[in-house]
Amino acid sequence: MDLSRRSEIADPAADPHEEVSILLLEERVESAVAALPARYRDTIRLYYAEECSYQEIAERMGCAEGTVRSRIHRARAMLRLHVATGADMSPRT
Repeated sequence: MDLSRRSEIADPAADPHEEVSILLLEERVESAVAALPARYRDTIRLYYAEECSYQEIAERMGCAEGTVRSRIHRARAMLRLHVATGADMSPRT
């Protein structure tokens, strides 16, 4: 799943070291998303990759909108921690 939505054409003025850093970070984020527990991963993918609204996600997943909001919030927190430190991806609640 490509969450980056990056252009296929490289910017000739771009710093190659910065480009590599960005690509490495994108790989870490994609790997972290894949490592999320299924309910969080599915919610994040519907929200970011498929651009579904909270209501659409709730309907597709058979849960309340509040649950969707909570899952997105928790998934973001898990992703931030994992990308920054490599910490375990299990939810804290």
